[in-house]
Amino acid sequence: MARICLGSHELVEEEYLQLKVCQLLRERSDSCQGDFGRSPTVQSQDSPLEFQPDQTALLALQACIDQVPGWKHVDKKQCSISPLTGGLTNIMYLVKLASDAKVDLGTERAVVVRQFGAGTEAFINRDNEALVYEVFASCGVGPKILGHFKGGRLEQFFPSTRMQCKALRQPENMCKIGGMLGKVHGTDAPNLPGRGKAHGTVIAELRDWAQKAEAISFGDNSTKQDLLANMKVKSLIEEMEVLISALSCLDSKITLCHNDLHEGNLLENNDGSGELKMIDFEYAGWGPRGYDLGNLFCEISVDNFSENELGFKYSPAAYPSKTEQYVFFKEYLLAQGLRAEALELEMSKLYVEANMYALASHMKWTLWGIASAASSDIEFDFLTYAQARLSAYYEWKAAWCREELWPEPHKAMAAKLAGKVMKWKLITLGSVTVGVALMAMLLAKRRSN
Repeated sequence: MARICLGSHELVEEEYLQLKVCQLLRERSDSCQGDFGRSPTVQSQDSPLEFQPDQTALLALQACIDQVPGWKHVDKKQCSISPLTGGLTNIMYLVKLASDAKVDLGTERAVVVRQFGAGTEAFINRDNEALVYEVFASCGVGPKILGHFKGGRLEQFFPSTRMQCKALRQPENMCKIGGMLGKVHGTDAPNLPGRGKAHGTVIAELRDWAQKAEAISFGDNSTKQDLLANMKVKSLIEEMEVLISALSCLDSKITLCHNDLHEGNLLENNDGSGELKMIDFEYAGWGPRGYDLGNLFCEISVDNFSENELGFKYSPAAYPSKTEQYVFFKEYLLAQGLRAEALELEMSKLYVEANMYALASHMKWTLWGIASAASSDIEFDFLTYAQARLSAYYEWKAAWCREELWPEPHKAMAAKLAGKVMKWKLITLGSVTVGVALMAMLLAKRRSN
């Protein structure tokens, strides 16, 4: 198994993935100072601990002078360099030109230098990642790449603030994000490999997490063991196969997907223009468009930056209504050049794909939470998170069965399962009680469309 060096710590790949996700779930910052990365911040220049550039920082500065267009004749003395914090897999710096440094009009005056963490190339294909960055940049939705050097990359910088979860559902933002994702999904990207093998990626990932979840036990912790027993993992995995069977009936177009689009990966320019940019493309690649859409809709209802003690807040009432989804789909399809007369039919297809694959998102994060609960030392309530996502799965499955979104070959089975009452025990873990009854009550108030 690949091992990754992060500072003085060495992690195996699975531990790294847990740490990266939990960094998002536990982060508290409401803004970032600019890097197109995971909510980085610039170390204050007024800090009593003045930053002293080491050899790594000096190499980053030299990379900018060598690679950034227009910087070739810049004197190093006319540059400042500051560390960026917030990245997990990379060492990052912000390099800025002094106000009196003379360069051609239009030259970037501030650059983010991203040096890749040692060992990450074992499971992140940096060549493919660079291709993905180029595609998102060419679509106008991601950062520009200004240059490459051995072990790192130079990226565009602009001061920005990450979006709040509640802002994602605002009509103007739904339109913007719909148009952005439509451009990405509509791109051809012929140089990016893996398209022909992308049909089974979501299913393979579900089964991989299911295998890990099935092996979990808490023999020495009765509270966790009771919570785990309440989720009935064996039955859950059987349900997963029912879902996989249904998804296999959908013909969801294979597109280039972001695969991790949420409020932490959408930044708004601080210049007042309202311009949005996507960031963090480590999980981007070919896949069914329905999953990218459905996962985004799920993330709109899961605040990953909540101030409560859990570090997240699931709100079923925040899941986009059919009307809101159609507003999103219209901009998505118009961005791909679809004719007006064809919109209605294609939007009805997207509605089925997105909401069925949203169930796959809930199932994936349920299994991830269970599998991670016993193998991670990170301070995060994995099991409560898993139960919240599983509650959401069954509630929304019942809703989609009532709307007859479930594929026809499995309609009878779906109707039977939708009518099944899940009698969950209300288990208190810490001071928080999670129960389907509360989820259902909130959901009933929301479902007016």
